[in-house]
Amino acid sequence: MPMKPQEPSEHRVPVRTIRDVAVALADGLVTPEWTSPPVIVGLASIDDEGFDLRVHPLTLPGESASEATHPAELLLVLDIPEDWLALGTVAYGWVAPLDDRQVRPSGHPDAERARIVEIMDRAGNETAVIQRVTGGQHVIEVAVDCGYDDRETGAVQDALRRALGLPTP
Repeated sequence: MPMKPQEPSEHRVPVRTIRDVAVALADGLVTPEWTSPPVIVGLASIDDEGFDLRVHPLTLPGESASEATHPAELLLVLDIPEDWLALGTVAYGWVAPLDDRQVRPSGHPDAERARIVEIMDRAGNETAVIQRVTGGQHVIEVAVDCGYDDRETGAVQDALRRALGLPTP
């Protein structure tokens, strides 16, 4: 049975594109600490002054940030409001160079802490931002017209698609 998200905190984001919202989130708009718990974000409405953003923690009542539920698990049981224009997550992890080492990113000698934002609109367009603690930022945009079969997907992207009622592989 779908769960209702915790009461959202509301933010006014004075930008006009989902890409700009994703970048603002990656810059720490709602989770400024590098140890913040992950959150689900919903873009509720847009007008000439920007987006209304709803922010829901990915922790259940009584959980600490270290006990937060993985976004892919919680997205599958949330009841997403029909009026949200887009849905996303802000989470933290490690990034490292792709090389021949067989270690998790956090175990790599060149690992960096990162804030990772993924937003998907109701049509299936995706914007992701990887913000390194050292300041480097990488923005990835994938338009729905590239064809879903051509996209690489992970657990979070699949869960976002399912939560929005979009097709999945």
